[in-house]
Amino acid sequence: MVQKNTFEATEVVLGKLFNNDYLFRMPVYQRPYSWTPEETEELLNDLLGAMDEENTVEPYFLGSIVLIARPDSSVHEVIDGQQRLTTLTMLFCALRELTDDGDKRTSLDRRVRETRDVFAGGRDRFRLEIRERDQDFFRDNVQTPAKISNFIDNGPEHTSDSQKLIFDNTNFLYSELSKLSQDRRDALSQFVIGQCYLVVVSAYDRDSAHRIFSVLNARGRDLTPTDILKSDVIGEIPSKVADEYNKRWEDIEDELGREKFRELFGHIFVIETGNRFHRELAKAFKENVLVEYSGTQFVDETLVRYAEAFRVVTNATYESAEHPEDVNRMLIHLRRIDNDDWIPVAMGFYDKYKAIPTTLLALLKDLDRLAYAMFVTGVRRDPRIVRYRPVIEATNRDEPALDEVFEHLQLTPEEQRGVVSLLNEPVYRPRPAARFARPLLLRLDSVLADASVSYDHKIITVEHVLPQTPEPGSEWVKNFPDEDERDDWTHRLANLVLLSRSKNASAQNYDFDRKKKEYFQKDGVAGFALTTQVVNEESWTPRVLKRRQKMLIEALKTEWRLVV
Repeated sequence: MVQKNTFEATEVVLGKLFNNDYLFRMPVYQRPYSWTPEETEELLNDLLGAMDEENTVEPYFLGSIVLIARPDSSVHEVIDGQQRLTTLTMLFCALRELTDDGDKRTSLDRRVRETRDVFAGGRDRFRLEIRERDQDFFRDNVQTPAKISNFIDNGPEHTSDSQKLIFDNTNFLYSELSKLSQDRRDALSQFVIGQCYLVVVSAYDRDSAHRIFSVLNARGRDLTPTDILKSDVIGEIPSKVADEYNKRWEDIEDELGREKFRELFGHIFVIETGNRFHRELAKAFKENVLVEYSGTQFVDETLVRYAEAFRVVTNATYESAEHPEDVNRMLIHLRRIDNDDWIPVAMGFYDKYKAIPTTLLALLKDLDRLAYAMFVTGVRRDPRIVRYRPVIEATNRDEPALDEVFEHLQLTPEEQRGVVSLLNEPVYRPRPAARFARPLLLRLDSVLADASVSYDHKIITVEHVLPQTPEPGSEWVKNFPDEDERDDWTHRLANLVLLSRSKNASAQNYDFDRKKKEYFQKDGVAGFALTTQVVNEESWTPRVLKRRQKMLIEALKTEWRLVV
């Protein structure tokens, strides 16, 4: 028995591809438009370069696209190729808008629209329709004749990342093409329509199309892991409800943005498995998470609920009649450390205990202590994940395991001693200041400040009171005559303060009184509790620093319940 071919591949010139034989439609699970102006520039430069080569009669190939062909219809579902087809449509639209010749404009418009024939009938329709939530935006501002100029002049009213990219790329193409002579634009139009080809892979069923899609693009830079997962999840949902679930998926993706959406899936993977993925996310997620769900179950039971938790935890927007400020303050503290491994833990806490504010706050306080303990002592990522794993597992249990969750959050005596020991060492020098000293100082400042105080400074810098390189003969050298002692104190907590502005190199060697008045107090920068304390000191000597160091360490020991 001869097996029927499930697909065929054909070289098609763009003049035929953007004609009546093909109408391109996006399936509901298709990813959004994602090409950047850099990729569009690369395409335009490639086309102009190929056009300028001496032997311009040779065909120029632009890669491949994967379509699902409908029997006896010119309508094709685009499984892969949206980025190129959309960008080429923008190119035709921009070329159309820039010509004053009616015949040329009509020819280019024919690549964008199928117009009604007065005698043969039919109807006006666009050759390419992108995903539903962007199509009106694309049609009204780009595809419809005489719209691009106004679109660019007035700026986009976009509601998603993809619409912003549509504007950016249309603007780029229109601007770059307007710099060319009309003869050169005409030559480009003729070259693209008559000599540029795509390999069109036409499949006759969805399974075949998706197999081809995976082979051609699983490693492609245009796809994100969530694009591939969307194809798997939405593609298996019955067609009668697929539109509804696709909309819910895209609502979440648009609200978070594509990069944050990908981060969400990474955190869900940790929550569901207790591990971080060590290979490609889409494959690991499919094999370890999606196998437990149907498509509708995953969206209903996991994606929607954890997207809410992710938004609240990362934006510190918890709302409740009790303790909302305290909960959000803990989340803000956690956001400042140099890793996001705490996020899945906090998401699980929110998901399970959001209706019990007192419990949620207690859990986040213990998480804050544990996360900062590992931050201060330099625990690396894999050991952090191992440390958090039993917390996640206990949180996920159906049966109440709150006591066990708290138990796994506690610091061992050894961990507590390690934190206190490192806090007493120079905290600025061993690590990059922006990744370590500043978050630690902000956390310490929150302990010293009024609980209701919050900072929203655009710039926060770390300043040394005793300068790192004091000038010989200065007050600093007189107060710290022992060079080793001076060097030892320079980078400790007691000598560090926060400023709400950029550092001033010329001010760093001012004597203490001048530095207080002109640098620490100017323009209200002494609003930080740490800085205010320094302003209230009359002198800056080893004795002051010893007293201050002890006080600061005790404040953190009390806050984090370090019994050492």
